[in-house]
Amino acid sequence: PVPAIGWRKSDDTTFRTSLLSWLGPWNLDIFAGQLSQRKGPRHARLLGARVQFMPLPGLELAASRTEQWGGSGRPASLRSLLKVLIGHDNVDATQPDDKEPGNGLAGFDARYILDLGAKRTVSVYGQGIGEDEAGGWPSHYLATFGADAAFPIGTATLRVFAERADTSLNGAFGTPILGSAYRHHIYTDGYTQQGDPLGHPAGGDVRLTSIGVIADAGAWTGTVMVHRGDAYVTSQLYPGGGRLSGEDVEVAWQMDPGSRIGLQVMRWRDPLATRTRAQLWWRRSFR
Repeated sequence: PVPAIGWRKSDDTTFRTSLLSWLGPWNLDIFAGQLSQRKGPRHARLLGARVQFMPLPGLELAASRTEQWGGSGRPASLRSLLKVLIGHDNVDATQPDDKEPGNGLAGFDARYILDLGAKRTVSVYGQGIGEDEAGGWPSHYLATFGADAAFPIGTATLRVFAERADTSLNGAFGTPILGSAYRHHIYTDGYTQQGDPLGHPAGGDVRLTSIGVIADAGAWTGTVMVHRGDAYVTSQLYPGGGRLSGEDVEVAWQMDPGSRIGLQVMRWRDPLATRTRAQLWWRRSFR
């Protein structure tokens, strides 16, 4: 986790002005936190925002942006921050590093939900996140595509899904550009927190297919996921590349309206090792 403060628009109201009301219900998340990285500038900041709209029934559109900025020895002036916020975070190769304000990622996602009635839905979704910037817009996209279906079984609801992710630059749309995803020449630990990726958990330069089931029985919820894929030789977490596989299982219980406890077990196999991790968590909400 990244220690951070933020603000969330929790209701799905529409804009009151007719100029923007056609965007439909919308919500917004913004946050600012501080990273703990093993290499590169110490105490770098992580800034982020995501805005989502529903212009048509069942159609969700969103845009998101994050930025690594500042840190020891790095520019932290108001001018540097403004350049980061408007997307001017790249410099010419002939300019010194202290002229480059940060490392930004930004992109778009969409989801369409078809309501079949009786608590049955089918949806498709996709996301493209630009690892670079060109003309003020994201470029060199990492991509994720998926589909899911939800239906009731007794008093519970089951959601089954299948998802494909390609975390190489342009890999989902053409010839991949390898060795760059989630990496940066200034923030040399890359887009990570204590070594763990802040983007896709498999890190950069990986192709992965995931299928799973999510069960919601009110107080109890459970998730089972299976992953299969491969890593390029330039992969961020699996140097040398090779086949990848893994399974995740999680159960959670709502103890009372403000408390939730859960257990997650993850088993992952790559060409170098088999790793098993377990996590017991508790969350308390105050209203």
